[in-house]
Amino acid sequence: MFGDADLPVFFNDFGVPVVWNSEPATVGILDTEMNVYAHGGGPGDFETSLLLLRIPYNSFSGVPQPGDPITVNGVPYTILSQPEQKDQQILEFYLKEA
Repeated sequence: MFGDADLPVFFNDFGVPVVWNSEPATVGILDTEMNVYAHGGGPGDFETSLLLLRIPYNSFSGVPQPGDPITVNGVPYTILSQPEQKDQQILEFYLKEA
C-alpha cells in the first residue's frame, strides 16, 4: 500500500513542471478527467472535457484560485474551479487553455 511518504516519488516520476504566481516550478499531474454535459433543453446541448491538474498541497506558498493563470508543461492555462478536496495531501484544479 502507498502512503504519504510515497507522494514525492510519485509526482517526480509522473509529473510535469507547473508554474504559478511566478514561483519556482513544482511538479503536477495533468489528466483529461471529466466529461461535462451542458443541458440547455434543446439543440444547444454539448459535451466537453475538462483538464484536471493535481499538485501536492504544499507546492506553493499560497493556493491557486479560480481565474488564476497557471503554466503546465510550458502551456498556459486558466484555473476554472477547484473541486471538493478528497485528500489533504493533493490539490486538484480544473483548467482551460488560456
